[in-house]
Amino acid sequence: MIYGKHDQNKKIIFAVLSILAFATILYLTFQDGEHTRALSGGVRLWLMDHGIKAADKQLRSDAHYVEYFVLGLALALFGKAAGLKARWVVLIGCTLGLLDECVKILLPIREFELIDLFKDFIGITVAAIVVKAVDWMKGTR
Repeated sequence: MIYGKHDQNKKIIFAVLSILAFATILYLTFQDGEHTRALSGGVRLWLMDHGIKAADKQLRSDAHYVEYFVLGLALALFGKAAGLKARWVVLIGCTLGLLDECVKILLPIREFELIDLFKDFIGITVAAIVVKAVDWMKGTR
């Protein structure tokens, strides 16, 4: 298939966004305990200001949904621009989630959490479904 300059630009933009999203996830993974607690404490206070209560550990675990949904959107849009099937996008995203959780085994203040991996997979899959659903509603593929 021949791609135009516009299609090539989309692929580059979504590839860069995918890399940035995963780099952000890795940055948070490698954060020390003090910064992790400060960040989740700040988010928890913001949520409390909006009437939502959340414990720090649960908040950090549930953040996986959001982090991987954002990564999944970028990957799904890249996959769409590159002509990849959605299943490949999900597989790539889930592999990145597994890689991130495995890195935590090597870090002294982190641990591999199966539930977090499951949340990563859900975030990626929901994002891919959202992109497919929007395409379906627009009548495109």
